[in-house]
Amino acid sequence: KVFGYIDIQGQGKITFDDFKKFLRCAFPGLHMDKNELTNDDILKVWKALDSGMRMRVAKSDFMTFMRRHGGSTQQLTEYSKKKRNIIETVRDIADEIATAPDLN
Repeated sequence: KVFGYIDIQGQGKITFDDFKKFLRCAFPGLHMDKNELTNDDILKVWKALDSGMRMRVAKSDFMTFMRRHGGSTQQLTEYSKKKRNIIETVRDIADEIATAPDLN
């Protein structure tokens, strides 16, 4: 979905200007200012994306890059946890210590 927001012409490829506009502009962009992400940082990411220096990045290359370098972007919501029967237990260490039998 993110690629579709960057590729506003729908060509299946993005340019550096498309990428930078997405990062800087408001919705559907990320609206990141120069204090959050410098122009040099944007250029560094672009150079990593466009390693072949073709001046355009195809959707497949973008997706491959994001899978390798983007980290996990999926977090389970409480609804998802319930649907998957995932139960998270939080241990109360202080209570465990207080109720532990005396070893003397």
